[in-house]
Amino acid sequence: MKNRVVITGLGVVTPLGLNIKDSFFKLLKGKSAECSITRFDASSFPSKIACEIDQKNLLYLKDHYSDLDNDYKKLFPYPNDLIKIPEQDLFLLKALEEAWEDSQFENVNVGALIVGAESGLIDFDRIYSYYCDKNCDKNCNDENQGNNQGNNRSDFDKNSFAIRSPTQMLERVLKFLKGKYNLKNENIRREVISLACASSTAALIRGYREVKRGNIKRAIVAGTFCGINPHMLTGFTLVEALTKSNVVGKSSRPFDHKRDGFVLSEGAGVLIIEELELAKKRGAKIYAEIVGAGISSDAYKMTDMDTSATGAINSIQAAISDAGDEIKRVSDIGYVNAHGTSTQVNDRVESLAISSIFKEHCSELLISSNKSMIGHTIAACGAIESCFTIKTLESGLIPANINFEQTDIDGNLNYVTDGTITNLDLKFALKNSFAFGGSNCSLIFKKWE
Repeated sequence: MKNRVVITGLGVVTPLGLNIKDSFFKLLKGKSAECSITRFDASSFPSKIACEIDQKNLLYLKDHYSDLDNDYKKLFPYPNDLIKIPEQDLFLLKALEEAWEDSQFENVNVGALIVGAESGLIDFDRIYSYYCDKNCDKNCNDENQGNNQGNNRSDFDKNSFAIRSPTQMLERVLKFLKGKYNLKNENIRREVISLACASSTAALIRGYREVKRGNIKRAIVAGTFCGINPHMLTGFTLVEALTKSNVVGKSSRPFDHKRDGFVLSEGAGVLIIEELELAKKRGAKIYAEIVGAGISSDAYKMTDMDTSATGAINSIQAAISDAGDEIKRVSDIGYVNAHGTSTQVNDRVESLAISSIFKEHCSELLISSNKSMIGHTIAACGAIESCFTIKTLESGLIPANINFEQTDIDGNLNYVTDGTITNLDLKFALKNSFAFGGSNCSLIFKKWE
């Protein structure tokens, strides 16, 4: 007999807030997190906006976890004044604190820590600036030459130099848990899943399946991303994925006929999942149950989904099949938290997939994308948006898909566009994540009653 898998803890860090209460509240109010990019001079880029975690909150996180720096400094053969814990780790630690305390764990064993993240990211811009600066100090004969070779080195914050290694990230998280919360087991499984925009959804599916099969009893599942820098912006610009409208608060517009690309964002999400009987035994608050999961791969193109929507359809259908008797008819699912990136291809393909599966139920099925307000958090989006999906089931409140005027997408789909929908009696919700390269993940959550 397969185990039932439930969610007992939630935590997020988003550009709307450093916890799930503030972030979800602002989502319900329809607040956009878009702003002009402040992390670097983006004036030469076609896309000049992002959804940033504001400077005040960033400074708070750096101060809050400053004691972890000394251990981190020992890992690298660089001058210690150049080393700081990467921002993506700070986001993850803060979301983890919230989820752990939300779950009310005391002296428990956790079977796995599974994180969706961009594997092996390095702060290329800071490293490049550092070595240009060193080179100029040695070789430049005049101020003008130095300024050219230094590549705006006056803007380089030497105190923020960091290397983002997934392995080191997991070790920091576990050391933090052991130090603050007395995490007991030494043999906790550590995994990083890097699957572009589907990374943390794939991590959640991995954890769900391991608990369901009885291989582990509990797991911490997370996603984190911090990539608002010139190199990340350059890459997404070259593949024409980013918006060029640059109208703050109006640029991310999933499913709308004026959509022209996504808005880059950052943040982290953490979910604590457990085997049902174990959660009941310790009296845990249960938010929702995971009843179905599906994964598929288009293997179509590095940056695009298969326009026939075959991969997306297979992913959703696999999740419905995995749910078994829980989903007797597709109309049992009342809400879709869409991947909805605000790109031409993604939104059209996802809509086609939903239409193909839900057919005549489409006019009643409610659809919205959190990215209309928080932008695209890449590897973290599945975890963050799953947390919001679960809050929607719990509260009966669906955040709107803001900036929607009209669609150019065929199909009688019911996008939530006129403010938050309230007093809904939702029982099941579908969460999609469809990544570059055709990596597709879908999850079905059931409201806990």
